[in-house]
Amino acid sequence: MAAIKYPLVLVAALAVGLSVASDQELLDQPLDQHVGVEDRDDTVTTWLPRELEPLHYRVRIQPQFLDSNFTSPADLEFTFRARAPTSRVVVNARNLTIDEGSVVVEQEGPPGRWTPLPLLGHVHDATLETYAAELQAPLRPSRQENRRAIRYRLKMNYTALVGENLKGLYRTSYLDDNNNKRWIALTQLHPTNARAMFPCLDEPQYKARFTLSVARHKDHTSVANMPVRTTEPMAGSSDWMWDHFETSVPMSSYLIALAVFDFGKLESTADFSAPPPPPAAAPTTAGLASSRNATRAAVRDVSFRVWARQADLARGAYAAHVGPPVLKYFSRIFNISFPLVKLDMIAAPKLFYNAMENWGIITFREGALLVDEADMGSRHYVATIVAHELAHQWFGNLVTMRWWNDVWLNEGFATYMSQLGVSHVEPQWRSEGIFVLENMQGVMQLDALPSSHPVSRQVHQVADIGSIFDAISYKKGSSLVRMMSEFLGPRVFQHGLNTYLRKHAYANAAQDDLWAALTDAARGAHALPRGQSVKSIMDSWTLRTGFPVLTVTRDYGAGTAKVAQERFLVATNANESTAPVAQGEAACCWGVPLWVKTVPLCSNRTTSGCNSSSTEELLWLLRAEVTLAGLPPGPGGLLLNGARAGYYRTNYDATNWAMLTESLDSLTDLERAGLVDDALALAGAGRLGYDVPLALLQRLPRDAPSLAWVAALPWLAKLTHLLHGVPAGGAAGSGGDNAFTRWARALAGDLLRVSEGLRLSTDPVDHAFVSRVQLWACGLGVPGCLGTTGPSREARQGFDASVLCKAQKTEKEWGDVLSKYLSENPAFIPKLAECIQSQEAAKGMLELAALETNHEQLTEDLLEKLTANPYSYNAVVDFLKDNWMQLQAKFGTIDDEIAKSILPYVKNENQIIQLEKMISSKKNGHLMNEGKHNVWWLQYQAEKLLEMVNKLKL
Repeated sequence: MAAIKYPLVLVAALAVGLSVASDQELLDQPLDQHVGVEDRDDTVTTWLPRELEPLHYRVRIQPQFLDSNFTSPADLEFTFRARAPTSRVVVNARNLTIDEGSVVVEQEGPPGRWTPLPLLGHVHDATLETYAAELQAPLRPSRQENRRAIRYRLKMNYTALVGENLKGLYRTSYLDDNNNKRWIALTQLHPTNARAMFPCLDEPQYKARFTLSVARHKDHTSVANMPVRTTEPMAGSSDWMWDHFETSVPMSSYLIALAVFDFGKLESTADFSAPPPPPAAAPTTAGLASSRNATRAAVRDVSFRVWARQADLARGAYAAHVGPPVLKYFSRIFNISFPLVKLDMIAAPKLFYNAMENWGIITFREGALLVDEADMGSRHYVATIVAHELAHQWFGNLVTMRWWNDVWLNEGFATYMSQLGVSHVEPQWRSEGIFVLENMQGVMQLDALPSSHPVSRQVHQVADIGSIFDAISYKKGSSLVRMMSEFLGPRVFQHGLNTYLRKHAYANAAQDDLWAALTDAARGAHALPRGQSVKSIMDSWTLRTGFPVLTVTRDYGAGTAKVAQERFLVATNANESTAPVAQGEAACCWGVPLWVKTVPLCSNRTTSGCNSSSTEELLWLLRAEVTLAGLPPGPGGLLLNGARAGYYRTNYDATNWAMLTESLDSLTDLERAGLVDDALALAGAGRLGYDVPLALLQRLPRDAPSLAWVAALPWLAKLTHLLHGVPAGGAAGSGGDNAFTRWARALAGDLLRVSEGLRLSTDPVDHAFVSRVQLWACGLGVPGCLGTTGPSREARQGFDASVLCKAQKTEKEWGDVLSKYLSENPAFIPKLAECIQSQEAAKGMLELAALETNHEQLTEDLLEKLTANPYSYNAVVDFLKDNWMQLQAKFGTIDDEIAKSILPYVKNENQIIQLEKMISSKKNGHLMNEGKHNVWWLQYQAEKLLEMVNKLKL
């Protein structure tokens, strides 16, 4: 990076006082790794014995889901080696009926000959979810005997269930054009549900090859990870067929998938070169493809198919359009071609996750894959989800985390890479800015809570696995990946990733394996501080809870600035007036990349010198504090982390805040967004007066959408929610509104008028601006907050929010509107929830949608909208209190989704007590703490905000 005009010098500030050291001396010292990094148990806790090495599974299964049987007769051949002597063949099995009389354990002798081994008995353990075949004599570890390794085989017949709980092998349905219910079968084996479809070593480190055969009705199609090799009629039946699929590459059990349906498809192709060959030690049982054959097959064009119910198939065109170029782009930047010969994307009527990256057969909720041609606002969402799942084909599928503690290696990378993939296919979109605001801005609010957890954390039981798939793994993980990419530089970062993926292809890895590959790539390019490695820097981010706030204090006469770091925490205890301060090892230190630049003082872009900002320079903060020297003389602001590459917040002294505010017009949109986000977060935590963020907001242009407004609007909506119903106090206003509400309503009106001209925009920033402005304006009770309906899907189907929102004024008219859209277009109802302005209207909507239908996704979406609306929030709390048991019986695990929606808006102790009785505090403690922070804020900060709005006469 080019040097700036006035070079910055790092000065170390030691604990005993200020003493001066050169920047080279500082960088030669190792980063303190014992400080603040939680000890973790490096002994992987596993529920399976380690004696077996899986090689190959052959599974034949007949999903029966069209009548009342709902079972799947199946048989299994599991080929494995013994790593250590053992008299027990233990596999995972859950809710499987195993025919013990059919169980055989065999040892391979001469080629093609297998000898049965004597069995002692069978052990089923429902707690550990295992089945064990006990042998009279122990199996021998694998070793070469006459150049042949000893292999064993477990064979059995069994029956699996076909449930409706969206886990394992399950059935779901949809209504066709004639209103007939059509049933289909799908799988969701992630994270530990493969054991519910077939006995297996159901842990991610046990990779093997799989050969599936699926029986289906002749009117259905079956799809699995690999292409169909042959199809034949089922013996003794004229209505059933067997589809025999090609043998897979080595992969983890949770990535196996199959679907049986009557969907239509859209097809395209993408051209790829050969992938790296799978491991040579492939089983050679009859019908199992060799590694050479698997490689040669992958040289062919990749068949790309989108599947959906026939009536919605056309809405899959956009996904079919963006998928192949994203797949090819990832193949190029990872320098490894997509290893399979086909890729299917399926729009499922019901799916546990938004999408699931099963290798070669990705499943999506319909809203995550299907989009109308005119619905520009949803294109970015669909493109992002598609790119995320395609990135998983490398990060997660080709290279899989060794254990669940490193799930962020899957999810963090896929989330970050999805932004690169979207930027590749839609370069006109401001995807990076949206990525920063949707990921880093959102997760920092949770990560600032005392109840947060590290990105990498141990998992000790099955019940805990689901809890690690949270915003910390996805959003913080991806933000840390982006930070690494920025401080290493794109060439070094890409080279390190290529090495990592190739070294661990078709195998497993831990985060230390990634650190090693990136460090090797960085050393030759001098991309790290001397004496540091990627591990020494990044362990401080992945093994430590939370993130730092940097406090910049300038000495304007000396031309220096002290930069100090400490953990950023928000208060959750209403009995304490200030936020907690991290003590001891929890307080410090992170290896912080400092992107620094100076900003000349100027009031607008036309002022002389406004465009003479210094080049941003990368420095490092490896201790509690450092001093930057050699700052330019004269007025001008110092800006750290302007492009939001670093995962931290920055606070400045009052003078520097004032100069940055004065020079706001000269900054980039992303820099302005970062300043606004930091200022509002710091003020909310009591670390900064509200005069600073209010001054920033007053200087933002109101005549155009921007990332800065997109960053500010969630904060403004949250403040509006918390202050809803708070009286005007000493400053009487119209209708008793408090000062903030009056100011906010005027501002929302200005921004709402800007949003009206953006309905045809294809830019996701514009759409984020429109949706956030509408949500905020509705929460303020601004008339016509949902605006006029443009040429969208809603308009074409008769949905006009500006007209329909007025119907809530009379109970009968409102009931008629809800009934109409519930039966014809239920997906539109959550949008109506934004304009609710009475508890009665909200109650009627909940009773009709949640109690009288079985639309689980509709209920979740509706609750999300109603809880974000301050006019309807209390009605939601009362509704849940009165109907909790009924909702649990109807929707099962909906409490997790309810927690995400309702807890961030809690604002009194009574609500916390009520909700703690319903929602698991163990699983959702961090969200409960967000509600407790709201209570603290209302007690100690609300009045400060209202006083400042009055003082500034906004």
